[in-house]
Amino acid sequence: MKNLSSIEIGKRIRQIRKERRLSQAKFGELIGDLKWHRIRDLESGKTKPSADFIRQIAVRLQISDEWLLEGKGEKSISKRFQEWLRRTSELQGMDAANIQEGLKEKFAMLDFLEHLGIRTREQLEEFLTLRILLRMWRWC
Repeated sequence: MKNLSSIEIGKRIRQIRKERRLSQAKFGELIGDLKWHRIRDLESGKTKPSADFIRQIAVRLQISDEWLLEGKGEKSISKRFQEWLRRTSELQGMDAANIQEGLKEKFAMLDFLEHLGIRTREQLEEFLTLRILLRMWRWC
């Protein structure tokens, strides 16, 4: 029997591909030189996506890995980035306490990454892949 999570992830992968009006073959090429039948198997839930595959979709198509794996949160990373830009542009009208609070949140994330020893893009990609693997492990 197919794993329900694999089926749900497959549905989300198919949704992303359809929204971009890509064939399974074109989508496979875009994500990492995958054949169309591999995409078909992933979309149907026949096979589980690898952590690297999830990371490739997240990075190349600006899709949240959390949304892909769990169906939670905002689907598009770019929407979250646009929201961050909107909030940042509103800083001009904010008082000092609100600006300080917003900056504390951003620096807390940077401090957390620094604490984990993440200083380069490659280290961040490894961290994200590990995070994806851990999420995938929960539903195995």
